[in-house]
Order: sequence, then C-alpha cells, then structure tokens
Amino acid sequence: MPRQARQEPAASDRQSVSAKPLLNTETSLLVCGALAVAAYEISRPLAEVMNLPTRGGLPIALALIFVSLFIVVSRREVIAQIVGFLMLENGIALLALLGAYGVPLIVELGVFLDVLLGVLVMQAVVYQIHDTSTD
Repeated sequence: MPRQARQEPAASDRQSVSAKPLLNTETSLLVCGALAVAAYEISRPLAEVMNLPTRGGLPIALALIFVSLFIVVSRREVIAQIVGFLMLENGIALLALLGAYGVPLIVELGVFLDVLLGVLVMQAVVYQIHDTSTD
C-alpha cells in the first residue's frame, strides 16, 4: 500500500505535464499575431486582382485559417484541438463564401462538419463528466 501511495503523485504529475500546451500563452499570442500579418501579406496580391466586393475580408479568413491550424497543432488537450478544428472549418467556410461571393458546395459540407464536431465535443464532455463522477 505505501508503494502505491508513493506512485500515485507521480501519475498525477505526468497528467498535469501532458495537459500543458506546447507553447506558453505569450509565445502563442506572438505567433498568432505573426500568422495574422503573414495572412494579410499573402492575400494582398489576390485581393488586388479580385473584383468582388468581399475582397476585403479575404485576409481575415486566411488569418483565421492560419491561427486555427496553429491552435490544432500547438495544443495537447482534446477539447482545445476540437475548438481549433472548428475554427479551421469556419475559416474555410468564410474563405469560400468571400472568394466565391455565394454559398458553394464547400459551405454545405462545412455544415456537415459542424454537426460532426458538435458530436465530438459532446462525446468529449460526456467522457470528462464520466471520469469526474467515477473518481
């Protein structure tokens, strides 16, 4: 019994280490800002060529895609990755909506992904509730 009691804090330490993100908050904010600036610089030539009235929103949609990809890659918690994936899907839908000036098929597929992500979020929450109620 004492051996098991000594091993228990080590297991909780490993759990708290795995829940930490790969980058701290300050570095993540700097990276997200740099990704937003990169999105504006990348999409500026495309926005100048387009004749659509929605061309001003293209850098915002691209920045949303870049930041959400960063969130998916840099977070270790499942719920944060799911939120990042949901942001990515919304960024793709926004880019398609602004770039095509209408609702193309990709936006309709985005609705399907929203429903799928809703199910994934509910599943993660149910597992978390189950884990806390059994302890």
